Amino acid sequence: MLKERKSGYPKQNMKENYLEGKKERSVSNPKKKESTFWKTIKKLSPHVHWTRIETFGTPGIPDLLGVLDFKSFWLELKVTTKNRVHVSPFQIAWNQKRYELCGDNFYCIYNISDRSIYLYKGSMGRSLVSDGILVHEPLFKIKQPYENKFESELKRILT
Repeated sequence: MLKERKSGYPKQNMKENYLEGKKERSVSNPKKKESTFWKTIKKLSPHVHWTRIETFGTPGIPDLLGVLDFKSFWLELKVTTKNRVHVSPFQIAWNQKRYELCGDNFYCIYNISDRSIYLYKGSMGRSLVSDGILVHEPLFKIKQPYENKFESELKRILT
């Protein structure tokens, strides 16, 4: 049984935040991991105007719409512990079609095991699911410390 604190809430197991090295509550829900990843992306890209998309009305729409230097783009966020990444068929279809039409959407994947952020073309969904992230060459890969790297790599890709 968990010991109650003075606050009345049960004591939580704490573990290191996989993105920033901070202590935080244990996270097992993939959506919570993506939420933490989103906060990190936002912090790493202060000059990007972000809109977080949370809709169940149109399945497959990416998590983020960003604007950087007058160029808009979409990011589908994923978090993985090794090589395998889960992308729904709706996400694959939306991203494939959008990439064929505009070429402005990407899969942004955080790999917990090597603490790296990978960026792949929006057309790579099926390949990422079947082969994993380590088989395919990303548009960029950055390792910690991330400061000043993520946004500059986005600018390079978008120009």
